[in-house]
Amino acid sequence: MRLFFLVLISLFFAGSVVASTTQAQAKVGENRLIRVDFAQSLDTLPVFEFTQIEFHLTDPDGAPIVGAAVNVSGGMRQHGHGLPTSPKVAEIADGTYRINGLKFSMTGLWELSLDVQAQQLRDTVVVEFGIGLCVSQ
Repeated sequence: MRLFFLVLISLFFAGSVVASTTQAQAKVGENRLIRVDFAQSLDTLPVFEFTQIEFHLTDPDGAPIVGAAVNVSGGMRQHGHGLPTSPKVAEIADGTYRINGLKFSMTGLWELSLDVQAQQLRDTVVVEFGIGLCVSQ
């Protein structure tokens, strides 16, 4: 019975984190120098297969950030491991980028960190999201 309540409490708190991070598809960098707008909901990404994520980068004035170098890292902090692949980012249009070679090895809470460098801008965007978690709103 005690295990049941621990699992129930864990799911409650996980659900509240997921609900707050997956509803908003835009995220501002830690230094507030960039904004990332994701083209799709991150909580619907597949598990056990390669996928890609498209996003748009803008500066504080809303202008597209062109020619940025973007490095991706991440993983599952609660499990103590990183991403199972080494994804790469390519610019596919002015200010629009695609993360290729991304794969998630299990359902749960994930984190992606985008380290962006362009012209004199350098900022990091961290987004947390849940994959395969049922959250009632």
